Amino acid sequence: MRCTYCGEENPNEAKFCQKCGAELPEAPAQDDAKKNILKRLPKKAIIGVAVCIALVIVAALAVKIIGSKPAYPANSVTTFFDYEEGQTLIMVNNKLLSTKIEGNAGTVVGDFSAKNFVANTSEDELYLISGDKMAKIAEDVDSYAFSADGSAIAYVNNDMALMLYSVSGGKATKIADDVEDELAISPDGKSLLYTIENDDYDIELFLYDSGKSASLGKELSPVAVSNGAKYSYFVNEDDSFYVCQKGKEKVKLAENVQRGAMINKDGTEIIFFTDDGKSYVSVKGEEKMRLSNSEIMYELKPYHTSRFCGGGNGSVAYAVNSGSLLNNTYVSNGGDVIKVNGKGESDKVLSDVEIELSDNGKTITYLKDDSIFRGKLSKPSEAKEIIEEDADYLVTSDSNSFYYLTDDFELIFKKGNSNPKKISDDVYTSSAAVNRDGTLFFIEDYSSSTGGTLYYTSGGKEKVKIADDVVSVRANANAVYYNTVIDSDTVSVFASDGGTKFTKVADISNALSAY
Repeated sequence: MRCTYCGEENPNEAKFCQKCGAELPEAPAQDDAKKNILKRLPKKAIIGVAVCIALVIVAALAVKIIGSKPAYPANSVTTFFDYEEGQTLIMVNNKLLSTKIEGNAGTVVGDFSAKNFVANTSEDELYLISGDKMAKIAEDVDSYAFSADGSAIAYVNNDMALMLYSVSGGKATKIADDVEDELAISPDGKSLLYTIENDDYDIELFLYDSGKSASLGKELSPVAVSNGAKYSYFVNEDDSFYVCQKGKEKVKLAENVQRGAMINKDGTEIIFFTDDGKSYVSVKGEEKMRLSNSEIMYELKPYHTSRFCGGGNGSVAYAVNSGSLLNNTYVSNGGDVIKVNGKGESDKVLSDVEIELSDNGKTITYLKDDSIFRGKLSKPSEAKEIIEEDADYLVTSDSNSFYYLTDDFELIFKKGNSNPKKISDDVYTSSAAVNRDGTLFFIEDYSSSTGGTLYYTSGGKEKVKIADDVVSVRANANAVYYNTVIDSDTVSVFASDGGTKFTKVADISNALSAY
């Protein structure tokens, strides 16, 4: 189930996105556990078989391409919820932290570099994860917003006090009282938008900057704010979208606008969406320019470098880690690939595809018309068909090698223009994963009650066994992990540093059988 806000693929049974927390549409019914398991899911969509552990993988924005080497996230965070103990276990890369969180930490948000993370729990507690350390920073939290650079966390507690927590200083400062739940924080964590219900029961929007707060008007809700509060973005009760440049009157950019948005690294540019599904961009408060007739979902970047930085559970603006939203490529809801030039002019170069970008940012692969194509991002229309069948497939980060599944559940390897090579039979590809070095991990002879046998292969070589009774395997930017069945109430979690050697990191109690 693909999230329409950030593009993350989620298990079909998920109700909320594991990446950004947005509510997901209702999933279609599944008739057969082995029928069309990974239909048309590219590498970024690999989802392990669910055991009744609630889990979230977070890899924050580190997406700048430097030559042929992308900047990978500093850390990846995975959370496991132990139903029997009522606790969340936190794993940073392949290391399980000693501190456990009471309640379910269903949302974990990382900063641009993925050095700092914020976890918000079902017990309304707020935790800061920094490197391999975690600390509770607040209790009774109603809403929060995390700055994209990881320097500050704004939150509203049950007493309706707005607090601004300094990550480096380790202290929270009160900004205002009687604050509502909606918040927006600038990428550098120094400016805030928040609302207060005044004595006349009107909702009033305030801008906090340079230690002072000033009213921007009544019946307004925050969307985003730039560094230095140069640009504040907000909507009114009729969903009209406004920008207010510092020291000037607000200007209406559009009507019938959705609350979600995408901003650039300093917040001086913003992409927003209207109710009819169209996407627009505004640069430095100027008049909007149409980008697409469908809603843009995410910036096209390599898989293991994640795309978005979420602000928290208030009125969130999603930021992309680039200097400008122009001269970029995006994917819209519906699979349109849209190129935007430096003038804000856009061109739809592909339609209705599921696309992947190689680590060097130059090669694309996509599924269209029941075939897999590969070509240059600079010339997408010239991509060549490389696999002439409607196959479930996984592609390595260099886009040179493919693993795909036949209708008979045979796992096939193909590199470049070479002949296909069979690796295995009876493969359950819903629980398969490719790490960033191109090693494939997959489960063979899967059973819903006992799992299956986990193997790995690389470069088309013979498969190598890792473990039996495995119910799921997943890979993120910095680690691979899998779960094995101990009994009907317990699974074990094993993790690697991204290679093929694994160590057990935890036993999770009261896990339901896999499905």
